[in-house]
Amino acid sequence: MSLRYRRITQIDEGYSIPLTSLEHLAQTVYGDDPAEHFMPPRTGVRPMQLVARMQKAAAVMQFKLEGQMLQRRPEWDMDHRRLLHLIDYDDGSIELDGVQYPLRDTRFPTIDPDKPYQLSPEEELFLKGLRHSFVSSQKLGEQMRWLVSHGAMYFMTWRIDHGNAFLANAR
Repeated sequence: MSLRYRRITQIDEGYSIPLTSLEHLAQTVYGDDPAEHFMPPRTGVRPMQLVARMQKAAAVMQFKLEGQMLQRRPEWDMDHRRLLHLIDYDDGSIELDGVQYPLRDTRFPTIDPDKPYQLSPEEELFLKGLRHSFVSSQKLGEQMRWLVSHGAMYFMTWRIDHGNAFLANAR
């Protein structure tokens, strides 16, 4: 979401979570990809196409990681959300419920069609650094601790306000 709406500085400077390795991944692995369906809605410091490539790279990693998680948790009954293995990478289409649909984007440099949910070495390296930055961000840690300690207060206020309105309307 931060890439889509160009809130990259907030992550980079505000939380000390640098996205330079994602930028590098976008420039090297996705360097010739127009990523036209990932263009952000507004301009900013970084070039539009670079941010679009960064967003696409992040989306592909998200699909892979979600696919891995859903495969590990069959009790969630969400296997229908795993789609990468349904793509026909040769003709650029996907079959859903017996219907073949063309894909608007067919450039997937980090997807191995034989193991579509496996992260590439470049993706693994990026995620390792991202995980470290995320866990060691002092500001993010402070805000998460505040949310955990005060979050119940917000929930209780909402329940009181909305619960009373519900009870008043029920009478």
